[in-house]
Amino acid sequence: MSYRGLILGGCVAALVCASPTRALALGETIVDVKIRDNNRTSEDTIRAIVGVDIGDEIETDTLELIRERLNNSGLFSDVDVFWEPHKSGARVVVTVREKFPWAPVPTFSRAAGNVSFGAVLVHGNLWGRGKQGVIGGRISNVTSGAVLAYRDPALLGTWMYWEAQGLFRDLQLPEFANTDVFGDNPLRVNKLRSFGLSTRFGVFWWRRVRTEVGWEFAHWNYRGYDWFQGDANQGIPAPIQPGEPGAQDATVGEALVGLKFDFRAREHAIMTGNALSLGLRLGNPTWGSDKKIDYWKAGAEYVHGVRFFRRINWVNEAGVNLGDRLPLWAENWAGGENLRGFQFMRFRGDTQVRFTSEFHFPLFTISQLDFRALVFYDMQALWWRKLDNQRLDGRRFLPGDYVKTGFSPGRDIHNGVGGGLRFFLRSVAVPLVGVDYGYGIEDSEWRVVLIVGA
Repeated sequence: MSYRGLILGGCVAALVCASPTRALALGETIVDVKIRDNNRTSEDTIRAIVGVDIGDEIETDTLELIRERLNNSGLFSDVDVFWEPHKSGARVVVTVREKFPWAPVPTFSRAAGNVSFGAVLVHGNLWGRGKQGVIGGRISNVTSGAVLAYRDPALLGTWMYWEAQGLFRDLQLPEFANTDVFGDNPLRVNKLRSFGLSTRFGVFWWRRVRTEVGWEFAHWNYRGYDWFQGDANQGIPAPIQPGEPGAQDATVGEALVGLKFDFRAREHAIMTGNALSLGLRLGNPTWGSDKKIDYWKAGAEYVHGVRFFRRINWVNEAGVNLGDRLPLWAENWAGGENLRGFQFMRFRGDTQVRFTSEFHFPLFTISQLDFRALVFYDMQALWWRKLDNQRLDGRRFLPGDYVKTGFSPGRDIHNGVGGGLRFFLRSVAVPLVGVDYGYGIEDSEWRVVLIVGA
């Protein structure tokens, strides 16, 4: 026999020997599921996440789906899933490396017009069953507050979930002119404080589809405002001060409904797939609001992530928000963290269209710490469809010379470009540090956004 014949015969023999093993897995019945190396997370919780039962058949994507579900749970820093022959079928073996279940996370953020610092204590695996608890607070010159929250992502071991929050907020919300007369100086800074609670209940259908209903209740106290007095050094005159405050005290009860189609997968810092979210909020006396409160707010968001060459990630996000008779604290805004290159909350409106594109790529890795970079483009369009200063809820807008209604592309579309860095620790579910350097195209100015912790 020739040398070529020997090689061909050897390859055929190898394929024949290998084929029974592969045939054993595909189409074979799962007769056992074995969990390994779980020290904190209960076996029942992991089995619920795995989502296969004794008697199911192994298909071509079964093991990959199990890996995806385990990674998406946020409980594990590494997972390994394989099968092995067992009795009259196949055994699925799951090996996990668990993340730290709790972490005291200091938080800090800086954007033009806003600096905040605080701390959050997060436990992502209460009682070893994947329940989640959060307690935290922050001090900010714009959005101070505190939260106490609990979330059960698998209520009674089902695909239902439930969460509850207690919230305290101390806000100083700026209002800017949407004309160029006063630059980046807020004309009015509204001081508000609220105590509230919220609860949400949802169901995952076929794992990828989620419906949610919720209720929020809060009492808002309007504590006055500061008015811009002009800047002689910059030659900016003092604007005409309105005779009424921007808002009034209010008790607000709000119903929420949501629908989400989520086909994303996350593996550490990489997000792939797409998701579509739809939501509606209704605030009126039916849900516990004062008689003067009657508003709605609707939104839609689409996110898509693509992976290139294993570690490169391109993420695009688009959204739209519409509302009518929105309270001051519920209005749409942009600037700072969601529109890099511009001042925090620089733009405001009852209508918002937004788009963000980020291209992430790796720099280097040290042990469990990943260093990644990105380039980004942000676009936000915000405008007022109507400005009604006779509203029963007491919302009073800036004078008509300073804020215009209707959509004007040159006035209401804002663009930012730039780059940044991200630092991820694989044993923690959130990036440790993010820093972006953004250029506001319309303002012709570079600004830094820094986020530490959540």
